[in-house]
Parts: sequence; structure tokens; C-alpha cells
Amino acid sequence: SSLTGILPSEMGLMTNLKLIQLNENELTGSIPSEVTESLTQLTQLDLYYNRLTGAISLETMTKLEQLRLHRNQFAGLVTLPETAPFKVLALHRNKNLTGTIPLMLCDIPDFKIQVCGNGQ
Repeated sequence: SSLTGILPSEMGLMTNLKLIQLNENELTGSIPSEVTESLTQLTQLDLYYNRLTGAISLETMTKLEQLRLHRNQFAGLVTLPETAPFKVLALHRNKNLTGTIPLMLCDIPDFKIQVCGNGQ
């Protein structure tokens, strides 16, 4: 794909949205707080292979099953929802990410996780 620019904060107005797939583009900037705070029905967030930056703050997205944010330039604190029914969590190949992975993820059968920082 060839989308460029930032994620518009107006995406947060689509409160019934369940899926975002904007992977493999040239998107820059951070994920707007209007998006992370309002899209509480989201089950899949695919923004991998972009140029997104900033921290990852998704604690209100409690229905997320698939989160793919790998191969961006995210750095800093990662805040994930403690009760989300994750099946896929991919955060690898970003900058220096910090934070904790919810312990409940260890109890999910067939859960797939890829979390490495520093370009790994």
C-alpha cells in the first residue's frame, strides 16, 4: 500500500469499529489518544510495517485479540489491557520498548507473542 501521513484523531469517532488494518504503508507519528481511548470495541489492530513512533498506550482496548505493531519506530512505555483476550501480540522490531506483559497471557492456549526491542 502507499498511504502516507499520520493517523487522524477523527478515527476515534468510529466507536463501533472492530478492525483496523493499515499495515505496510508509510504512516508516521504516534497513535492518537482519541483512537486508543475511544475504540474500545476494537478486536484487531494491524499497523505493522509503518514508521509510527511514540509510546504504546492501549489499556482501554480490552477486546483486542490481535495486536500487530511490529516493524515501526515505537519507543517507551507499552501499556496493554490486563483483561484483553489476546491471541496474537507482535511488538518486535521497534525501538526501546519498556513495560510489562500482562501475566494472564501465560494462561492462553496457542497464544503467539513476539516482543523484542532495539531493532530485534
